[in-house]
Amino acid sequence: MMKTLLLAGAAGLATVSLAQAADVPMDKAEAVEYVKVCSEFGTGFFYIPGTDTCLKIGGRVRADYEFYDDTGADSTGFDSNAQLKFDARTATELGTLRSYIEVAGGDGKSLGVDKAYIQLGGLTAGYATSMFDSGIGVGDGVIGTAWASDVTTNLLAYTATFGGGFYATLSIEDGVNRRSSLRSHVFVPSVASSSGATSPGVVPSRPSAAAFISNSTTAYGGHDVPDFVAAIGMSQDWGSAKVMGAIHEVTYATVDVDDEFGFAVGAAIELKAAGFTFGLQGNYMEGASSYIDDSAPDAVAYDGESEMSNGYAIASSVGFAISPALSATLYGSYKNVDWGTPGDLIADLTSTGESVNTNAESYALGAHIDYTITPGLTVQLEGAYVSTDVEAATSSSTSTTTSTDSTKFGIRLERTF
Repeated sequence: MMKTLLLAGAAGLATVSLAQAADVPMDKAEAVEYVKVCSEFGTGFFYIPGTDTCLKIGGRVRADYEFYDDTGADSTGFDSNAQLKFDARTATELGTLRSYIEVAGGDGKSLGVDKAYIQLGGLTAGYATSMFDSGIGVGDGVIGTAWASDVTTNLLAYTATFGGGFYATLSIEDGVNRRSSLRSHVFVPSVASSSGATSPGVVPSRPSAAAFISNSTTAYGGHDVPDFVAAIGMSQDWGSAKVMGAIHEVTYATVDVDDEFGFAVGAAIELKAAGFTFGLQGNYMEGASSYIDDSAPDAVAYDGESEMSNGYAIASSVGFAISPALSATLYGSYKNVDWGTPGDLIADLTSTGESVNTNAESYALGAHIDYTITPGLTVQLEGAYVSTDVEAATSSSTSTTTSTDSTKFGIRLERTF
């Protein structure tokens, strides 16, 4: 009987408690907004919550270790760097609106902007890879040497696309980022008197005992005209091809020489098949050294005369997939540059002991093996040989050649995401 009464009392209390709870107002649970996958622009994109903009975040971390022998001097090098990429895209009536940001840094340096540009349809505006560059990675690696154009610059470009993967691009680009060096050779005036003494400050007519300040770096002048770049190309399943050209202004700041315009032209092709890639590119320049590399000056001035440098570079690579995780790449590159050297300058280099570089010839051969340890983590082993000969004139009939050779080895660990 007692047990029955206790159960009845408990049931009554529970009924009262439930009735009271029903009278208490309760807040409605907020809806949870989940990140949605955006498949419109490829894998890795997701919608920014509350918007119709899709975002993709990626990047890489590299750790490089280099060992090389430069003409008998053994050296060891270390390098680490990180890269973050942010790609935001929105579909609009005018085409895809895209903003791309890439930041990178390493060796204890703070992250800096590597790229930052806006695209809408065929328009590209901002800090981006030059439209002259082929985008074909010939010789890429830890120590890979491929003499070709690889410049990021401020630009304003438009690309028109046609059927069959064909396209054409016109671009106005910041020529400051395309400047190599300018050099001038200063004549130190002195002339022999009747007694055999010399009088400084008097400009003689090319005496054999003249003296020069050789290979003096001279500042570029104002940036009056930007670089103009044009390119046509195609991209299909079998690979891609591109032909490009550029015009570059050469102007001196402190030397009385008329402004000039250099130029560059180039072509590149890449072939792809199952487990095989082949890349080939070649560039030629006059007065625009950075369109092959920036080792030579754009021009050399002397006695009111300026001569633009000229040269060409060729690079090629062949890649093989040995297995799904293992690949090998062979590459080679050749460069030949003639310094702009006014004829009067060489004629005046007689007994002064001064010299001026007139030609540089370089070639590189290398190979690297890439092994994917696990998806997203790759180790690369590379070896390369680089040889350079620099010819310098000391008179119109005398020159010397300096040769440098280096053997390099590199190891890279790279994590991509």
